[in-house]
Amino acid sequence: MHRVDYIVLAGWLKIIPESFIRAFEDRIINIHPSLIPAFCGAGYYGLKVHTAAIEYGAKISGCTVHFVNEVPDGGAIIAQTAVEVSNCDTPESLQAKILTEEHKLLPYCVKKLCEGKISKQGRKVTIN
Repeated sequence: MHRVDYIVLAGWLKIIPESFIRAFEDRIINIHPSLIPAFCGAGYYGLKVHTAAIEYGAKISGCTVHFVNEVPDGGAIIAQTAVEVSNCDTPESLQAKILTEEHKLLPYCVKKLCEGKISKQGRKVTIN
C-alpha cells in the first residue's frame, strides 16, 4: 500500500466526494485562475473566469492556490499572485498571463508544503 502525503489538483474540474476530502483534510490543494473569492465557485472555470473578470471591469486578476474543501474553490487560501487586467485584454490574453503565474505559484506551494513550511489555523494559512 502507498502512503499519500498530499494530493495536488492542478486545475481539477470535478467535484470530489466529501468523504474523500475528509479522509485527506488539509492535504489536498488546487489552483484557480482568479483571485479567490472573486470569479470562483460553481460555473467558474477556464475562459469563463477571465471573461467574467474583463466584463466586470476588474483591474487585477490572478491565480490562487488553496486547500480543497467541500465547497468549490472554498478552501483556505495558501497563496495568490496578481496580474494587471489591461483594457485591451481578451479572455485568451488574460488566461495566458495568468497561466504563466500559475506555473510559478503551484510548484512554489507544493515545495513549501512538502518542506513542512505551510501551516494552517482555521482559514489563516502561513508560509514560513
